[in-house]
Amino acid sequence: MCSLFTPIFCHAGTLEQVLNDLKASGKRDISAYKKIENDKAVGLQDIKKVLTLRNQQLVEINRNNRELEEKILSVQNALHTKQQQVEKNKQAIDDIIALTVAQQKNFITNGEQFSGWNLSQVHQPIVGSEFTIGDLRQFWLEMAEQFVISGQVVKTTGEVILPSGEVVNSEIIHTGPFSQYSIDYGWLKFEPSRQSWFQIQPQPEIELSMSSWVVDPSFGYAFDSFSQRDGWFAKYKPAGIIGVLITLLAIVGFSIGVARLFVLTKEKRAVDNQVTQLDTLNDNNMLGRVVAELQTSKTNQQMEDIVDASISRELPWLNKGIGTLAVLAAIAPLMGLLGTVGGIIETFTAITTQGVTNSDLLSGGIAEALLTTKLGLLVAIPLLILHCVIRSKAQVLAEVIEYQVSSLVVDMRYRKGDKC
Repeated sequence: MCSLFTPIFCHAGTLEQVLNDLKASGKRDISAYKKIENDKAVGLQDIKKVLTLRNQQLVEINRNNRELEEKILSVQNALHTKQQQVEKNKQAIDDIIALTVAQQKNFITNGEQFSGWNLSQVHQPIVGSEFTIGDLRQFWLEMAEQFVISGQVVKTTGEVILPSGEVVNSEIIHTGPFSQYSIDYGWLKFEPSRQSWFQIQPQPEIELSMSSWVVDPSFGYAFDSFSQRDGWFAKYKPAGIIGVLITLLAIVGFSIGVARLFVLTKEKRAVDNQVTQLDTLNDNNMLGRVVAELQTSKTNQQMEDIVDASISRELPWLNKGIGTLAVLAAIAPLMGLLGTVGGIIETFTAITTQGVTNSDLLSGGIAEALLTTKLGLLVAIPLLILHCVIRSKAQVLAEVIEYQVSSLVVDMRYRKGDKC
């Protein structure tokens, strides 16, 4: 039996050892697993820390990105604003250049109209595409030079064109750009189109002295107009036949007006004297004649008839000429208008037939045509005033006579009533 159970016991010891080994191996595996789990937990914590750190870094990066985006947007806006300012300033600079070029052209164009331009240096025009600070400085110097020349008296030699068309060289005294005088040919006028001086013909009668000098602020036009000044007859001669008729109308009207004014004034004085001396009647005035006839009446009816007849006879004499003056005062401007219309028709007819486009000729023709209107108004206005004065005097005189006669009639009636 012993031999029979010996292998079993031997195997039992081996199994126990195997079991112990398995337990020991299981413990080691459990320890290793726990260590692995612990390592995993530690690693997970480290990963969480790293992840948290990375999240914080990501948040910081996002914040920085937003700040950078805002800065980029602000820079872009500032850049856009600067670009607009640059474009605006560029346009403003271009406008300044164009304005300066235009001003210089205008300055040169205006300067060429005056004789002082020929006394300065050569002028260089400014080109817009080649504008420089030197050009601007040159422009300023040209302006300053013209200001200086305008206040100087300069003696030069230049060409003078005589009325015959002959061109001669003469010594010219320049008083700024205003007046030019040649000792040989007298006062001169500058002609911009030819850049030369013309002799004023006829010469103005202006006395010169060594202590003073005559300056023409109109650059020679006043001297020219002064030398060509016409008399009143030559001035109104273009009015023609209408002007003659208006003149005759004025003579007739003023003659009637002055005569009636003189007569009415004289009559007013006589009536005023008669009012103060009703006891002494005089037939050289209206009131005296009416009162003299009134005293011949015997009844009230005769008084009324005599008063009506006397006043009716005297009043037309008072109003004599007043209607004529009113008609003449109304006709005068109408005749002037007629002459103006006829003159304008003649002017435009000449322009149509001859094809004249000169504005000076057109304005001159219209000016001559308007001369008749001027004459008509010059006659009508005084005649109208004279008419009003004479009419007022006649009305005042008529009122005085009517009042005095009415007072006398009432007085005579009361006297007759007292006698009865």
